[in-house]
Amino acid sequence: MKYSLLLLTHLAFTFLLAKGQVYIGLQGGAGFNYLQADMADRSATTITSRAGYIIETPVEVRLYDWLYAKALPALVKKNYRIERTGSLSGVYTNYNNTYLQLPVLAHFVWGKRLIMYADVGPYVAYWLSGRVKGNTPDLFAINRSTSASGQTTQAFQLAVYNERYQFNSQRDNRVEWGGAAGMGVEWKIQKKLQLVAGSTVYLSFTDMQKHYMINQKAQRNQTGVIFAGCLYRLK
Repeated sequence: MKYSLLLLTHLAFTFLLAKGQVYIGLQGGAGFNYLQADMADRSATTITSRAGYIIETPVEVRLYDWLYAKALPALVKKNYRIERTGSLSGVYTNYNNTYLQLPVLAHFVWGKRLIMYADVGPYVAYWLSGRVKGNTPDLFAINRSTSASGQTTQAFQLAVYNERYQFNSQRDNRVEWGGAAGMGVEWKIQKKLQLVAGSTVYLSFTDMQKHYMINQKAQRNQTGVIFAGCLYRLK
């Protein structure tokens, strides 16, 4: 799938560059990803969003004065954190996931020199790699203490881990697709050069896991990014 996505990116570039007025650029920024998942069956467990980054190479081709076709090949981090609370406070896992992503968007514009824009369209992504870091209970290092009344309590120690995520072909769904929507501004500072800044939200429609067990709960990425960069007109 990784090579199919690269081929799709190449074909999209070829198609766009064969058209009329074309802009190509580079932009990057920060993102926050949240894992949408039902944790009702897991007591004392919370999910929190975590920061990441995005690097994009936008390509825009003019179809009309007000409408462009836009491709956004990108490398994006979609991180999140699962944390235990209550008696298991201190136990957590940080998931750091890297995706190769390709949105294909309708790019609507208003204005001449200072341009407002809005984007909408689908995207497809491939889960390239992952890393897990956190604390887990060490069952071989339990501290026991006895109070003056003779009551014995136990407390576990935490073991730190930091390792590469090992993909499982029966469990992990590495292909993600969904919808994207964004808005921003473009400012023409020269005849062929303009600055751009904006934000985009990516909502996954696919589960990160394959259906490999009964009563499985879906887990989907929800990613918001803010970015800045520049565009250069080729034709």
